[in-house]
Amino acid sequence: MVAENFGPVVARRRFAAAPARGGRLLTVTGVRGGVGASTIAANLAWYLANIAHRHSVVLDADLHRGTQALLLSAQAGPGLRNAVEHPDRVDELFVERAATAAGDRLHLLAAEEALSSPLAYAPGAAERLVAMLRRRYNFILADAPFAADGMERELLDLAQHRILVLEPTLACLRDTLRLLQLEPGPGQANRPLLVLNRAGRKGGLSARQVAEALKLAPDIVVPDLPKRLEEAATLGQPAAAAGGPFREAIARLARAAGGVAEDAAPRKGLLARFRR
Repeated sequence: MVAENFGPVVARRRFAAAPARGGRLLTVTGVRGGVGASTIAANLAWYLANIAHRHSVVLDADLHRGTQALLLSAQAGPGLRNAVEHPDRVDELFVERAATAAGDRLHLLAAEEALSSPLAYAPGAAERLVAMLRRRYNFILADAPFAADGMERELLDLAQHRILVLEPTLACLRDTLRLLQLEPGPGQANRPLLVLNRAGRKGGLSARQVAEALKLAPDIVVPDLPKRLEEAATLGQPAAAAGGPFREAIARLARAAGGVAEDAAPRKGLLARFRR
C-alpha cells in the first residue's frame, strides 16, 4: 500500500494505473538472451499450478519467437496478437477463449506470428490485458525479455515482482547491474529477485564471485543441469516435475516471489476448498 500510494511521489512521475487488484503479475526477464529465463518461467508456472495449486497463466511477450508453447506442450493462437493490437476488444470472455489449457490449473497466452509480420502495438494494451487476467488467475507469469518500450516494458512496470535470470558470465553481470538500475513500478515494494542459473558450469564464475561483483548475493541459485533440462525441453515436459535440485530451486523461487509453499497432500472436502 505504501508503494502504491507514495511510489509516484518518490519517483517524481505519475502512474496512470490504479492499484492492482486480484492476481499477482510476476515478470521473468533474462538479462541477456539464452540464459534460461523462459525455462525458469515455464517451470515456475508449472510449480504454482500443480504443486501450490494456484490458478496460473503464462503470458509469452515474444509473439514472434517465444518458446513457452513448446516448453509446456500447449498451442499458441491468434488471441494474443488481437489483444495487443486491439485492447478495446479484451474482456473476461476474450481472455477465457484466447488462453489455451496447459494443465488443470495452468493456461497459456502465446503466439507464433510470422517473422515478416510486424506488430502494431497499442500503448496500454498490456495494462488492459493484465487487468482482465488478474480477475481470473492467482498468478500471471510473464516471460518478458527486456525492451526500452512497448509491451515488455509495460509488463515490467505493472509487475508486483520482477525476476531477473543471469548466468555466471561477465556480460551477464554487466547487464544485471544495468537492469537493477531501472526504476520500479508503482506496485513494486521489493527489489528484483536474482536467479543465478547454470551455477557451477565449467568455465563460469563462482557464486561467490558473482555476489562480490554485484555486491548482492543471488536470491536463488540453480545448478547447471544441461542434460536434464535439454531432455525436458525436447519432450515438452517441465523439468521440475522430475524432482531433484532443479525442483528445489524452483520451489525456493515460488516461496520468494509468490509466497507459496509446496502442498504435496491437498486437503479434500468443501471446507478445505474454502481454506485454500
